[in-house]
Amino acid sequence: MSNLFNATRFFGLIRRQWIGFGRIYLMSIGIIAGVIFGFYAVNLGSNYDDIKKNTVYSLLNFRAPLFCILGLFFVTVISSSYFA
Repeated sequence: MSNLFNATRFFGLIRRQWIGFGRIYLMSIGIIAGVIFGFYAVNLGSNYDDIKKNTVYSLLNFRAPLFCILGLFFVTVISSSYFA
């Protein structure tokens, strides 16, 4: 077996993974989009009056908690598919 990259085999692997886990991937994308939208909605709703006075970056600086929550979600999805 050669060590060269073969695009046909790579896309075949992606297709096989999508057939097997496509529904899980779509649900995961929807949940992640909902979590991100929820974070922005809560922070914009609670700080709506302060947006005119301050910069928006200082009000929406929640990347670290969002990263932790999405990281835990990713680990949960991967482990549930691994141990199933």
